[in-house]
Amino acid sequence: MNRALLELTEHSNGIDAVRLWSDGSKMITGSAHAVKVWNLATGLCLQGFTTSENSIWIADVALTPDGQHILAGSDDNTAKLWDVQTCRCLQTFRGHKGWVGAVLVMPEWKGILTGSNDQTAKLWSLETGRCLRTFVGHMSSIVAVAVTPDGRHLVTGSLDKTAKLWNLETGRCRETFTGHTSTISAVAVAPDGSKVVTGSYDNTARVWDLETGRPLLVLSGHTDGVTAVAVTPDGRHLVTGSRDHTAKLWDLKTGYCLQTFTGHTSGVQAVAVTPDGERVVTGSWDHTVKFWDIETGELLVTLHNVDAGYLWTTPPTLNAPSGWLWTDREGLVSVVKCNKNDNSNPQALADDDPDRLKYLAAYNRKKRVMDRLWLPLEVIEKRERELSERIKALKNGQHPPQLPPQLKRGAE
Repeated sequence: MNRALLELTEHSNGIDAVRLWSDGSKMITGSAHAVKVWNLATGLCLQGFTTSENSIWIADVALTPDGQHILAGSDDNTAKLWDVQTCRCLQTFRGHKGWVGAVLVMPEWKGILTGSNDQTAKLWSLETGRCLRTFVGHMSSIVAVAVTPDGRHLVTGSLDKTAKLWNLETGRCRETFTGHTSTISAVAVAPDGSKVVTGSYDNTARVWDLETGRPLLVLSGHTDGVTAVAVTPDGRHLVTGSRDHTAKLWDLKTGYCLQTFTGHTSGVQAVAVTPDGERVVTGSWDHTVKFWDIETGELLVTLHNVDAGYLWTTPPTLNAPSGWLWTDREGLVSVVKCNKNDNSNPQALADDDPDRLKYLAAYNRKKRVMDRLWLPLEVIEKRERELSERIKALKNGQHPPQLPPQLKRGAE
């Protein structure tokens, strides 16, 4: 029996940031020296921005509302605006005296916001690159920024264990949120603007009333620092990522943990929710991005952050005991022959072995992998059952049942 093992002999750095297009069609991933743009229908990497030549570290990335530009903050004390299509740097925002660890593009192109380890946040003009306002008040590095839906207020999170709410027009601090006992590493605002969420290295997330600053909930359950937070589009739930290698789904009304997403082998640094609210996306220092069903917690697909090309995998399925693949890097996949009953005596097949090539031809299928991002679980499972029935019929020498058009070889 042949099975596949992944040998990731080359890879980029761990994933620090994940951002989704407003229509869910594309995704950007940020790591230490690279930003990549992914097509979530085809799985292909459309563009890549790298800073490896001059060793500039990319700390955070953001997306403009139209999806045409990417903003990146880095340890050269600047933020840069890049054109997605041409990979050209259109604007450099200079003025911070320390690395820029948090960036955000305001709604309706009203400007960009940056947070820095110089203990300040800044509001900039997108058109001119000029600093319009500086927010001073934190006693340590600012590592997280968020803006209210109406674009009137900024929320900052800092190593000084506090978050602050600022009036963007006047630059004044309107509220300071205190209660965490360690760095506030992540901040978010509910879609209706009623709540602020903070995540901290004290292993908790907290929910606050934005208008009064009153604490509403303390979300405890992670066993290591909370590194990322994201509110679902309907405002009912919160997703947190943690250095304990997990992400969790919380009810924002009751504070109950509804789901724990387990599968990463290192800290979860980034979380996002698809615009339809049905998928959770997590990025980790284990060099992967994972997509999960938000209701069941089931892992759907994994994107491996290889240096070039693409490599997507699924968990084991009814017809793919080692999971389906979608990759142009088949050299990273080791196919082994082992005992059918207990997978013992594994023997790696040579790259040109006919059995290895046959295995890859059977299991390297785009639609088997990428459709899992979009289809309901019951549809995915139904398609697996239909394929299983066809395979059994072929093995028994029977005329196999007709496959739906989307399951035929030519469509994969």
